[in-house]
Amino acid sequence: MFPLQCSHGQDNQHHHHHTQQQQQQLSTGSSTALERQALTALLRHACSTKAGGSTLGSTAGSTAELLCQLQLCCVGYCWQDMSAAEWHVVLRDCQARLSSTRRGFERAAGGLAGAACAAAQQLTAALSSDSVITPAMAVEVLRKLSARGVLQRQAAVSDQLAAAAQQAVDGLSLPLLRLGLQLLAAVLQLQQQIQAAGRAPQLDLALSSAWRELLLTVLACGAGLAVSSSCGAAVSGALFQCLEGQAAAWQLLSRCCPVGPEQQEAAAQVLAAADDRAEMLGVDAVGSCLALLEAPLAHRAAARAQQQQGGAAAAVARHAAEPLQQMAWQLLLHPASLSGVTHAAAAAASGSAEELPELGANGDAGAFLVQVGLRPQMAAGLIHAGSGWQGHLLHWALLLAHIVQLTAPGSKTKSSVAAQRSLTQALRDVPGLVPQLLDQVVGLMGLGGSSSKAAVAAAGDSSGSSGSAAAAEASAGGPAAAAAGGNVGLPVAAQVQLSAKLQQLGTGSAAAALAGDAWDLAAALRALGLPHAHASWRLLSAALYRGVLQQLPASARLWFSDLRDRARLAAVEGYTTRFESPALLAAEFAAIRRDAGGAGGEVGGSCSFRVRASPAAREVTAVLEIEDGATLELQVKLPAAAPLRAAEVECRNKVGIKDGRLRKWLLSIAVFLRNQNQGVLDGIGLWRANLEQEFAGVEPCLVCMCVISTVNGQLPRLSCRHCHVSFHPACLYKWFRSSGKSNCVHCQNPW
Repeated sequence: MFPLQCSHGQDNQHHHHHTQQQQQQLSTGSSTALERQALTALLRHACSTKAGGSTLGSTAGSTAELLCQLQLCCVGYCWQDMSAAEWHVVLRDCQARLSSTRRGFERAAGGLAGAACAAAQQLTAALSSDSVITPAMAVEVLRKLSARGVLQRQAAVSDQLAAAAQQAVDGLSLPLLRLGLQLLAAVLQLQQQIQAAGRAPQLDLALSSAWRELLLTVLACGAGLAVSSSCGAAVSGALFQCLEGQAAAWQLLSRCCPVGPEQQEAAAQVLAAADDRAEMLGVDAVGSCLALLEAPLAHRAAARAQQQQGGAAAAVARHAAEPLQQMAWQLLLHPASLSGVTHAAAAAASGSAEELPELGANGDAGAFLVQVGLRPQMAAGLIHAGSGWQGHLLHWALLLAHIVQLTAPGSKTKSSVAAQRSLTQALRDVPGLVPQLLDQVVGLMGLGGSSSKAAVAAAGDSSGSSGSAAAAEASAGGPAAAAAGGNVGLPVAAQVQLSAKLQQLGTGSAAAALAGDAWDLAAALRALGLPHAHASWRLLSAALYRGVLQQLPASARLWFSDLRDRARLAAVEGYTTRFESPALLAAEFAAIRRDAGGAGGEVGGSCSFRVRASPAAREVTAVLEIEDGATLELQVKLPAAAPLRAAEVECRNKVGIKDGRLRKWLLSIAVFLRNQNQGVLDGIGLWRANLEQEFAGVEPCLVCMCVISTVNGQLPRLSCRHCHVSFHPACLYKWFRSSGKSNCVHCQNPW
């Protein structure tokens, strides 16, 4: 099981030969009592020499390796003969090895952060010679300079950073990590027997401490990758190649340090501890996990790009660091991490994001998303930069799960609701952002007609794959797999299986799915894990499609209305009507029944307002009664393919209301229901708020014909200096952009 190595002196040749024979006997399970006594005696002697509190750190390297191998053999073959004191020494040494490794990774990340600070200070000295640059500031500065190619042109600075990266790699205690992991794996394999025999009373505490050390080691490794990635590919490559050389260690680590529902509370404490070190390293826990997630994806995408340039069609091998990537994915899906995927909620709580920024016609989409509150890594992933199509889907999955969590019942606050609305609106404002995602996931799901293969091929091209590499891409689970396998137009039976499996992932079990329990995106992503095969990427795509329908219905509606391929349109509508819309409509009407009382009451002190719903007919009715006998009854008919099709608004009763005012009100509620990402009741509530403001004497914006903006809920506040008519800032900006001139909408005078 575990080899026992001895010193290589000539005096020990006979003993070394005897040890090899003994190992052969032990490997077949034929160890004798005498041999076990010999191993135990050696361990007891080693423990006696370490008495007095000395730790593994004071032991020479080769001796420490021999001692660890001795402990491995004892745990593997004679653990029943070990005393409590001997178990204490073994577990203490194991934890000491892991602690030493964790400190080594933290020192490496700290050294890189220090080098980044020095480089950023040197590059920005001409701009701000008196300011002190923190590690977080340095990482951001170097990231921007590297993206613009400025850092690469500074040879001296690049050489300093490369030297710091190599020094960080040389200082890692990777052999010590392997030894500690081998010993820990052996203990974990025998954990139940050891506990049943009562040999190690402190075993649970020792294993918990070891798990914490390993998780902190992973996060420190991610912090080092995050800092090095900001310094350019040449610097990050050195650290990543070092990680690539430790495949066996990372496989052991992932088995010894599971990150699942059972460890959720302990993982939250470790993530908080990593955040406490963020000031020193310049990267918090979420940033570390994102770096671990992105590094293999970025290197794989770069390898595919090189193959495409060379005309090669071979599949790109999976990276040795993928066990760390799997752990990072599970940590990112932890509720504590999901809350930090963006800074939008914190900005809303502090009042620093009162108004959504504008994206110019030629604006930088990444900078706009960062300004809204996304992390730079997340913004880059959403716009398909660097990590290929796989990273594109994974970043979207994290963002959608984050948006869901913002308005979850246990975490919903005024600031989180504001953050959710600003994020969904910003995602819609970036041209092509959500449509690009939907094209990709629908292609992976196999929904579509003649354009499905073209859409899938386009997604494959973005990852560096060519048409000639379709088979290789299929083996890696890429978008070209659907086209390569002829899987265009998923059969109905396969759609049923896909929907059932997706429902099971999001509810926890098949029984819960049949019982109609609420489906949770984050739970589905955690149960699915990090996808590798095409089947798992298809499930992820189906989960993302459902997440977009739930959280970004207006964007999905706009994408669907722009589809020109009739076969794809029919396939998407059929799948949505059968597998997605029923649950969405049920949730919509449940919310209306629960909250309809809040939508009623007095409007402007002069009329009453009430809402009623009919789930069977998919209808919501809003009734407005004015004091002088005028009555307006609006009926909102939800489509069977909600939210892909827009709701239909019809006036059932308009006693005493003029046609001009009625047309304006019908137009406004139709605009609300079509353009906002909230539910029908929210749209009706927004329309009601417009009525309140109109009855209060506030004039509507002449661009959108609404008093309250559907973009950010603001009143018209920018007034023309000539005619004094007020407009919404967002509406006015769009008018200027579309018309190509800065004239007032009303009087046509220069603004």
